Amino acid sequence: MLNRKLSSISDSTQVILFGAINCLRIVKLEVPENAKQDENVDLNCVYYLKGDYLHSIKWFFNSTEFYRYLPEELPPQQELMLIFQSQIEEKFGCKIYQKTTLEMVLIAVANCLKIVKLEVPANVTEGSDVDLICKYDLQGDQLYSVKWYFNLKEFYRYYPRDSPSQQVFTIPGIVVDLSKSNNEKVRLLNVAKSSSGVYRCEVSTEAPSFATAMQQGNMNVSQAVANNLKIVKFEVPRTVGEGSDVTLICKYELQGDKLYSVKWYFNSIEFYRYNPNDLPSQLVFTIPGIVVDLSKSNNEKVRLLNVSKASSGVYRCE
Repeated sequence: MLNRKLSSISDSTQVILFGAINCLRIVKLEVPENAKQDENVDLNCVYYLKGDYLHSIKWFFNSTEFYRYLPEELPPQQELMLIFQSQIEEKFGCKIYQKTTLEMVLIAVANCLKIVKLEVPANVTEGSDVDLICKYDLQGDQLYSVKWYFNLKEFYRYYPRDSPSQQVFTIPGIVVDLSKSNNEKVRLLNVAKSSSGVYRCEVSTEAPSFATAMQQGNMNVSQAVANNLKIVKFEVPRTVGEGSDVTLICKYELQGDKLYSVKWYFNSIEFYRYNPNDLPSQLVFTIPGIVVDLSKSNNEKVRLLNVSKASSGVYRCE
């Protein structure tokens, strides 16, 4: 079975490794990202054999071979007929073959998949929600997967062909909001100090290129700094009748600051959130015994419907 791995050369070049990493490998692939018509262009493919013998080197343009080098033949170089278009805008590939097995072990593909935007906030406040952004250019290939890692451990996966397409893996300090996450974004909820670390995005394409690109960034979570924000009115009825509707009140003074979010918790579990920067601005989390009437809820109050004995507990506004 072939194992797919990646070594990034630059923003416009990726190297895909098949088979054993410790023998044959391509260490440098250079293909100019932009070239003018009639301009001379150098394509470089540097490799490491680690004691093995070279069988051949082949260059491809859009899967069509146009140059071949076989060191044991005379002459060692062969040029194959290939007609380029007015501009070089497609894919060039370099393949290296070992003499020992005559099997292709490595393939490097230039100017295909690349990550064009990675956003991992460098500094965030404890308790806030964070968006991780990973935008990419497939260059006509089909998306195979998007994976996110925290300190080398995978915590989120997006497979467009799977149902459901999203999958989350449990890691301490990482809580993913699936409703706000997709193939290009991951929403982290209520980050803590344990959420500090390295976040890596890894994007892979389908056959025939099987390309993979990755980038990473560091995020530091710090404790919230004391400010003038204060809650001026907090009302939670102590005793209510079973089956009745209840309104929870949480009024506050921002002292000139802008509101980021209002969160309500039941027994330390979040069940309602108001974020004026999101669409929709209200978000409800399913908890037994808690039914929220969104039409009667906003940034300062939450209406609970048909409360039961399971609704008894501690309510907190944050």
